[in-house]
Parts: sequence; structure tokens; C-alpha cells
Amino acid sequence: MQGRMQDRMQDPLLTGPADQEFFRRVCREMNGASTQTVGNVAVNLLVNAVRQAATSRKTAESLIDFLFARAKSAALDQYDAVTGKPRVIMVDMPFHVEKNRVG
Repeated sequence: MQGRMQDRMQDPLLTGPADQEFFRRVCREMNGASTQTVGNVAVNLLVNAVRQAATSRKTAESLIDFLFARAKSAALDQYDAVTGKPRVIMVDMPFHVEKNRVG
């Protein structure tokens, strides 16, 4: 992995306001770090979370499978399945009628 993290990382897996705020704080800390450094930190966080949550190897493996399946789906949803290229995000702009138009 190469490159540097940008300050516009997205949080496709987070839904609650507290999670989103925590994610924004982590992003600020990682802004400018290499992609490899961010990946290493993310994996270390996952390993430690699994280690603390799982009471057996079987439970740990299930949790890892679940987390990585979720991560894979979220990441691949950003790419077109046919072309393999990043999806173009279309934004519906609000319709505006110019009332002071001459002509």
C-alpha cells in the first residue's frame, strides 16, 4: 500500500453520531499518515478488539470473518461491478428558478 491518507475519509460502516464523531477524531489524527501506517493501525485495532471480545478461537475466527466481510462489502460497493472503476457519485442539485432573469 502506498499513498497518504486524505482528510476526507468516509465512514460507510458507522451510523450513530457518537461513532461518527469518534471516526472524525481518528481521521484527524491519521491525516497525512501513509496508507500502510493507517492499515497497520486499523488491523492492530481489530486484532485487539477481537482478542478482548472473543473467549475462544472459534468465536475470534467468526468475529474476524464477520468484520472483514463487512469491510470488504463496504469497500467494494465503491466500485462498479462491471468496469471495476470507482463509481461516479451523482448528487441531485436543488432546482433553482432565477426570478430576475432578463429576456
